Amino acid sequence: MPYEFFKDGQIVGYDVDILNKFAEKLGVKVKLVDTEWNGILPALLAKKFDAILSGMTITKERAQKLNFAMPYAEATNVILVRANDDPIKTAEDLAGKKVGAQISSAGDKVAKEFQELLKAKGKPGYSDYKLYDHYPEAYVDLTNGRTDGVVNSLYARHCDEGAAREI
Repeated sequence: MPYEFFKDGQIVGYDVDILNKFAEKLGVKVKLVDTEWNGILPALLAKKFDAILSGMTITKERAQKLNFAMPYAEATNVILVRANDDPIKTAEDLAGKKVGAQISSAGDKVAKEFQELLKAKGKPGYSDYKLYDHYPEAYVDLTNGRTDGVVNSLYARHCDEGAAREI
């Protein structure tokens, strides 16, 4: 939420609203295709659908293959940690900790690059790096202490108010 989510079995949200406006102007009918995140780019390139309207961070690699519209949301990557996890004050405090991200997301790329930066500074990498099909699963693990941090875009976080904080 608020970009795309299910409500009463239907895909709804800001992205769907934008898509419907485009379709109205173009005089075409919309057919939404729910696709797992890690397969969304291959499916577009295989012409299984015509466009992606989803919160997608523009990366150099993606921009080489895709045409992007003008960004309409902040997508800076942040690390979410439990609100009461006092030993973690900075990103570098994740050295030796359990970290997670959604598979094939920009957060996944950033988390892997940051782990290499930690190692280059002589610090341990993550004790465990978990990839999730969907971010809500990562947030459940964070809340329940199975991970110490989750890397995601600033706008996309969906944690309960007060359960997590950004570093």
